[in-house]
Amino acid sequence: STHRYTLFPYTTLFRSAEIGIILIDAGEGIQEQSKQHAYLLHLLGIDEIIIVVNKMDLIKCSQAKFNAIKNDYETYLRSLAINVRAFIPVIARTGANVCKHSADLKWYKGPTVREILDAVDAKKMNRDLPLRFSVQDVYKFDDKRIIAGRIEAGVLKVGDELLFSPENKVGIVEKINAWPEPNKPILSASTGESTAFTLAKQIFIERGQVASHLHN
Repeated sequence: STHRYTLFPYTTLFRSAEIGIILIDAGEGIQEQSKQHAYLLHLLGIDEIIIVVNKMDLIKCSQAKFNAIKNDYETYLRSLAINVRAFIPVIARTGANVCKHSADLKWYKGPTVREILDAVDAKKMNRDLPLRFSVQDVYKFDDKRIIAGRIEAGVLKVGDELLFSPENKVGIVEKINAWPEPNKPILSASTGESTAFTLAKQIFIERGQVASHLHN
């Protein structure tokens, strides 16, 4: 990518992530964007991150300058109660500390970026828990209402009878939609998936409601 920083256009995707990576330019140090990105991760519930300080060659691989960046950023991250798995000095151009260690940064004794990612434990999915579907939006097309959101727990299936809280309205799932192939048949979706569906009978549903199975 030619972008120096990456923003987060797909929030539902990031909400299901186990860990986040924030990239810092060693030549520029901590910028306001660096703090904004950490705060966005915090808002999305990702409270464990890796800090990658790239372009260490621009500061002549200085351990002292790396430690200054680390200490400055740690002060801010502590205020967000974010757990930092590691601060890693990197020279992405040469691959130093990305997949293997390098003599250019021989003072760094910690794990590489790849070693950290390989050690991350995937979250246990709550497929066996009762269905909880958070309604994030409702789109109206012709006479149909498409209910979009994320499955926080359980499994959603075509034919399920749903109760929408707190209004206590009931509806039956007629179709689960898929993108970019809206006509592709999908019979179920499970925990962690962002999806959308239509009901057999149209009822008024609003953003912020929570769907569960009628019997649970």
